[in-house]
Amino acid sequence: MCNIIGVTSPITVSKILKAYGFDTNKNSKATNQTKNGRTDKEFKQLLIEEYVKNRRSIDSIAQELSVSNRTILNYLKRYGISRRSRNEKSSCFTGGRNICSNGYVEIIVPGHPATNARGYVYEHRIVAEKKLGRYLRSDEVVHHIDGNKTNNSPDNLIVLSNEDHATLHALLKSGMSYEDAISPANKCQ
Repeated sequence: MCNIIGVTSPITVSKILKAYGFDTNKNSKATNQTKNGRTDKEFKQLLIEEYVKNRRSIDSIAQELSVSNRTILNYLKRYGISRRSRNEKSSCFTGGRNICSNGYVEIIVPGHPATNARGYVYEHRIVAEKKLGRYLRSDEVVHHIDGNKTNNSPDNLIVLSNEDHATLHALLKSGMSYEDAISPANKCQ
């Protein structure tokens, strides 16, 4: 194109084409699709409304607009909208308490020795440790007396060794009642 117009700089070509009404911005089509015909001011207001006021996640906004998360992040940066910190509660924050796929409840406990990579510890272990006044050892297991993994009442938990826990389950499987299989001395106190 430079040779045809008789200039050496592509920037000069772009300026000349723009002066004659030609759009030389290859990203403008994608930008207009992202903003769905909104002006910059309208799109900025949309992001403020959804991300800041309604506390929607970047992911949910991106999905609604059929764009990538990175696109929304770029617009937040362009418009000077600061991101929420990871510690700030988002709309999907559960208060640091989740029920895992295995049925157990986990809670956020920063600095706990048994904390997993996401910062969580099983709630029944924390309850048992508070009652015992110490951390559980690696060879200790917390057992739910009623079998309900979400019932973490101290009266429903006993701390057993791995061996005693296996024995308890064998006795229960044979038909023995909890009362007969568990002595009161084993309960968290």
